[in-house]
Amino acid sequence: MLKGFISKSNTESVRFEVEDYIEMTEEQRMSISNQVCRTAEIMAYMNRTLEQTKAIFEYRDPLPRSTLKILETLRTEYQSRSDNDRDRKEFDCEAE
Repeated sequence: MLKGFISKSNTESVRFEVEDYIEMTEEQRMSISNQVCRTAEIMAYMNRTLEQTKAIFEYRDPLPRSTLKILETLRTEYQSRSDNDRDRKEFDCEAE
């Protein structure tokens, strides 16, 4: 049977996929992450010129517009709070 692929819900399918990792220690998970990163690095160098390899390592996935919009909203809210805090501190200093 295709356990995990044929299931009653997406949640059950995900649980099947991660069940080996749930009981791992942080060190075990980091070891696997390091192995994956080393393998990806080796693969990036295979059959490529130095310029192509450099381009691979310098590439950054662009953020989706929805994420950029949320970040801008958060920055604006943070700056607004910071401005209000500064105004309050200046007012408090004047009161002394």
